[in-house]
Amino acid sequence: MLTCNNLSLNRGNKNIFSNLGFSLQNGACLIVKGSNGSGKTSLLKTIATILKPQKGEIFFNEINIESALDEYCYLTEYIGHEEALDEGLTVLENLKFWAEIYNTGLIITAAIRTFALEEVADLPVKKISKGMKRKVILSKLLLSHAKIWLLDEPLVNLDSLGVETLHNIISAKCSQGGIVIISTNQETKLKTPLTLEIEDYKHESNSSADEA
Repeated sequence: MLTCNNLSLNRGNKNIFSNLGFSLQNGACLIVKGSNGSGKTSLLKTIATILKPQKGEIFFNEINIESALDEYCYLTEYIGHEEALDEGLTVLENLKFWAEIYNTGLIITAAIRTFALEEVADLPVKKISKGMKRKVILSKLLLSHAKIWLLDEPLVNLDSLGVETLHNIISAKCSQGGIVIISTNQETKLKTPLTLEIEDYKHESNSSADEA
């Protein structure tokens, strides 16, 4: 279970969100919606511990993440909307780098096959399309041991096959008891996801998102 209690975040003098809270059971998928610049990315980065909130707490399996931060970070995978790829390396070399970190080298071939990267595997990342770059970074999810996926605008630049593949691996993750949080305003074909409107938390409020 992932629980956020009364999270509040400011950037300078700007309030990003206030008293934001939700609780997700294992197997849940939450879609965070809001206009560009409304704070969707900031929320995911807060849950990923990249940003520190001014107020509030995050619990994973009823344990405050501050008391088990290394374990929580190991079990959390954040994929931003900007591709974190080494442009000078090939697609395969990027995947091998991540697999070495996660000690999951045996499933590189499966990750390549899942996102149909066979034709670009030996090409430098700088020579492939934005859509292919997106598939490469998303294939990182298949190499990770994370129980929580935090995906910031994951559908951007994906073709229809890429979108279908992403939906399939998200559904599989949830069926295995994982938790997935997605920021997007695009329509998805995911079954019964919960939704959170980030702009509902721009002012002090005690309301919270639906529970799963």
